[in-house]
Amino acid sequence: MGRADVGDDKIWEGWHTYGVNWSPGCLRYLYDGKTVGLVDFDAPGTKSYFRGDTFDSTFHLRINMQVGSKYWGWADPEHTRDEFTYKVDWVRVHQSKQLLN
Repeated sequence: MGRADVGDDKIWEGWHTYGVNWSPGCLRYLYDGKTVGLVDFDAPGTKSYFRGDTFDSTFHLRINMQVGSKYWGWADPEHTRDEFTYKVDWVRVHQSKQLLN
């Protein structure tokens, strides 16, 4: 998948859960428990910044509601509102014991 796809759902209608499962081989993006995007680090078309030691560095969590960009594609006006209130109820981070050094 090249971008997250939540189908026809209007994400501004109600609460939703978002997630990223980061494993040694891929990033899996989740929306309400369903996979909506996948970056396979070893797939032939995967960008170079997903390879090598990129993910060996310290990371910082950034939570935002970016809507459209040259990189990911512009917002679909039929499914995107011009204004919204962005509320975060909670954030949870887990690390697998298998990935600890």
